[in-house]
Amino acid sequence: MRDKTPILFLFLSALWVGTACGDLDPATTPHANAPQAMSPNATITRSIQCRFNGSNKSQTCRVAGKKWQCTGINTCNVSVTAKENEKHVWKSTCGGYATTYMAAKTRIASFNCGPTPPPPTTTESVKCVFGHSLSDETCTTANGKYGCTGTDACVVDVSGQDGDVIKWTSSCGTSTKTVIDGLNKYAFFNCPAPPDPTCTPLEAVCNGKCADLNTDSENCGQCGAQCPSGYQCQSGSCSDAWGCTQGLTYCGGFCRNINFDADNCGGCGTKCQTLEMCSSGKCTPLPPCAANQTRCGKKCTYLAMDSGNCGSCNAECAAGQQCTSGICTSPTP
Repeated sequence: MRDKTPILFLFLSALWVGTACGDLDPATTPHANAPQAMSPNATITRSIQCRFNGSNKSQTCRVAGKKWQCTGINTCNVSVTAKENEKHVWKSTCGGYATTYMAAKTRIASFNCGPTPPPPTTTESVKCVFGHSLSDETCTTANGKYGCTGTDACVVDVSGQDGDVIKWTSSCGTSTKTVIDGLNKYAFFNCPAPPDPTCTPLEAVCNGKCADLNTDSENCGQCGAQCPSGYQCQSGSCSDAWGCTQGLTYCGGFCRNINFDADNCGGCGTKCQTLEMCSSGKCTPLPPCAANQTRCGKKCTYLAMDSGNCGSCNAECAAGQQCTSGICTSPTP
């Protein structure tokens, strides 16, 4: 048999050398496929899910001072890149806070939002104005919930949430929009103007109708000029049953202006005193005469040159004479 002692000696010598150098210790030598430990300062990327428990509308979660945020209904997801040992505090628009850790297996930020209360209801008035229209028109909201009817305009109360846009349509074929904000507003409709009627040569077109300005009490003398109660339109002027025009009163067979008539001041037969005048239907004292003037009755005059009061009141010069320096004189031939 062949002696194996030299081979065994060489193997044991190699083993001793490797142990002495420290590179053959199985307790300290890593396997080539063994996982490497990660540094706590390493940067990693994780997906974070925000859950909005109990919410029925879109919510947002974010980290203060960071760009990370997402928005969604019930849940949303956002990609976060940060160091492995970091934690982040999230805040949601429905209130509350949640904490996530980059190294954790479960990375969910959960918020107890609760049901979202409906926004408050606002009520306002809308006045529908029907431009050019001469007949009854109707304005109605697109959903048919609100509406009103009128010749020139009408008013209706509407309710909704702030910011709601309401579309209106009219029976004259035009439409418009209003926005609910709690303030009363107008809805203007530019209705087509009707064609002018065919009138006689003695008539005029007033508000889309033919009118005789000489006899029409609603268009007396001109379109829109209405006679007051008790007056009729005669020859284009408003007159009462006695034929007195507007502003005059029938007194003792004559039409009088009782605002300024001293014999019928404020009413028929009410006379002012000698030194009084009628002003706005009331008797008031006459104002004083100017310097060098003399009052003769209710008139202030210059006696030096008044041929009806020449030198004194009621001193009337004869026909053809003139008053000079208070004396009636005849012209020089």
